[in-house]
Amino acid sequence: MSYVVKSEGAFSAVFRCLIGLLTGDTASPGFWNVYFADFQLPHDAADIYLNGRPVCQLEQADDEAMFSTKPPSLQTKMDIFYGWSRRKFMFISPPKSKCMIFGPLPATLPVFRIGAETVEIVPKYKYVGMWFTSTHPNIFAAHYAEKASKARRVANAMFAAVKTHLGSLPVREGLQLYMARVDCYLISGGEISLDVDSRLLEEHLQVQQSFLHSLLGLNRSSILAILYTETGQTPIKIRRLLRALSRLRYILSIPTTEDRVVRDALLDSFSLYRSGKACWIGDICLVLSRLPSPVYVTEDDLRNPDTVNDIMDWVEQVLDEGLQNDIESFSRTHLLTAHMVRIIQ
Repeated sequence: MSYVVKSEGAFSAVFRCLIGLLTGDTASPGFWNVYFADFQLPHDAADIYLNGRPVCQLEQADDEAMFSTKPPSLQTKMDIFYGWSRRKFMFISPPKSKCMIFGPLPATLPVFRIGAETVEIVPKYKYVGMWFTSTHPNIFAAHYAEKASKARRVANAMFAAVKTHLGSLPVREGLQLYMARVDCYLISGGEISLDVDSRLLEEHLQVQQSFLHSLLGLNRSSILAILYTETGQTPIKIRRLLRALSRLRYILSIPTTEDRVVRDALLDSFSLYRSGKACWIGDICLVLSRLPSPVYVTEDDLRNPDTVNDIMDWVEQVLDEGLQNDIESFSRTHLLTAHMVRIIQ
């Protein structure tokens, strides 16, 4: 199929998509951004505000999300979106569209519609790769469960296939497969979902430890520290924490001259932290304070990208010292006391 782009009376040259249709093609997200460029919902008092900035819509290519704190306001935004889509010759699929209600449910559930069709209210939904749930104290609880389940299935299938065709898996190659096929699920969402509820992370820990046990040929009662000192892997809880700190460092490095929603979200989180309310910054502080050797930080520490980098180094030092102490405290591991080798950084 061939396409032509028209902009302000000018026409591009004719071009063809790599797979026949524009949807799913490599150029698709960029063209969708252009297509959506003139869609802007009006703001009202029911919008969500981040550092004083009203935020009521998000777009990722053709994935649209709208927010409001009041049902009538959300319905108004849906009506505006529906009218805009008709003018742009775009079809919105009501069966694929869902609504979620966060917080206490009203006595009578509101009814949301796209055109004349009702939109289903659901307890969980995946948007741009992240699962959200409205029926659990942690809105990312479903994401933890989904990703841990996928990681376990991939790990089990990997060892089953290797046992059938090869008999055993060399450690170095096994670690490469782990990083390529399993680790991606275990770290998913770690940048924004701090592990303040250890119960949600239990299956992630089990998947990682089970994989390393099988790879090294150790039984399940072996000392856990060996799994990491002999493979160079980082415990998944620490790995996720470092990713969150890395994301914080990145956001802090965004120039103040750039108008970015994510920067306002961070400033809003700092404001919530000063008010003693639950927030992303508060979760970072909580997870740091729960390390085997607690790391206590202040708001000023987390506002400076250089200091955040020092905190990351400190966390890695705490990890290394903890693993070394575990190795030295067991008589069974006396031969490994001075054998701290990292295969993969």
